[in-house]
Amino acid sequence: MKSLKYLIPSLLAFSLILNACVSDSRQNAQEQDSIVVIDSTSVIDTTSGVDLTPPALPYIVVFSEETARFNIIENPDDSGFVPNGDGYVEALNTKYPEINIRMGDQRSDTLDVFIDDATHLTQGMGSAGANSYLAEATYAFSELDSVNVVNFIFKTGDHATSGPYTREFFNDFH
Repeated sequence: MKSLKYLIPSLLAFSLILNACVSDSRQNAQEQDSIVVIDSTSVIDTTSGVDLTPPALPYIVVFSEETARFNIIENPDDSGFVPNGDGYVEALNTKYPEINIRMGDQRSDTLDVFIDDATHLTQGMGSAGANSYLAEATYAFSELDSVNVVNFIFKTGDHATSGPYTREFFNDFH
């Protein structure tokens, strides 16, 4: 009888401990199931009213099936972004993550831009892809005040040549 006296409280304590462990693991599983992944490229900070979506390029290159030519058009996704060099660098690096462009100095109407590793541009995109990139970058940077020439500085390769580009260079796109 003496052992039965200790058995009931022991079983009761054991069941309480077991129940606490099981409910804790269920709660952890529920917490893990409720994790939400947010795409950081389209986050809007509602506390400050600042849109954290990367800016769109002002012009894009599209291929016309009718004419079998490339055309430079105003970007329909452009949200009225006020042009600045850093925004265009961010937009280009977001759209083309394999090509890391950075701004240099501006002299008169010429802006130097650098691509330290141009392998993807000069070897991986073909001539049409490289020309499309250079056109979009040239049109973007020439939106800046007093910039008419974009001087690309990179190691020339099979599909792209470094040097100064203007919008007129891409007149054959139209």
